[in-house]
Amino acid sequence: MDFNSWNIFWSLAFGLLAILIVTGNFFSIWVFHRQRSRKRSYFLLISLAVADLMVGLFAIPLFITRRSTRHSHLRWLVSTSFDAFTGLTSIYTLAVISLERMFAIVCPLSHRTLTFRNYLCTIAMPWIVAAVFVAVLILHFNGIIKHPSYKVLLLLFQTTPLLTMCVAYFCIWIKRKSTKGIRNHRAARESKLANTLFL
Repeated sequence: MDFNSWNIFWSLAFGLLAILIVTGNFFSIWVFHRQRSRKRSYFLLISLAVADLMVGLFAIPLFITRRSTRHSHLRWLVSTSFDAFTGLTSIYTLAVISLERMFAIVCPLSHRTLTFRNYLCTIAMPWIVAAVFVAVLILHFNGIIKHPSYKVLLLLFQTTPLLTMCVAYFCIWIKRKSTKGIRNHRAARESKLANTLFL
């Protein structure tokens, strides 16, 4: 069997991966949904799990179909669009979670005043940004956005969440270092959750 080309082995391997992703994220959504009344931050984790769930439900099956059948530009565009949408949604949700954790630790009093509506807007942002990128991808595919401009936009969309997470966790580290030894129970709990999400 040639493992350098697409064959039944890779179809089964990616199919198994999709099953594991779906199972794991269904379980995560169930757990976080039960905890949602205790901490509003869990809504962000539910959104992240939903985005990852869509990878297993749609992105990977479409990728398997694209690789297992005759090449089609439309099939490639649909598969790539779903892959980009779910992937970017996950990454940007992680960035938003890092900002929310930073806000909870650096500005705890202001963080407590956040409303459910604030969280809904925060949850929607990664999905909107990912949808905008898919629109850019489709425009590039149809020749409306030229390749050099697309490369710049691609770099911008990819680096922004990574830089955001780096800055957020650096601020968390600075805050923890400056308040070491005088943190209360709530601050310690917020810091512990931030460490867990970082890992």
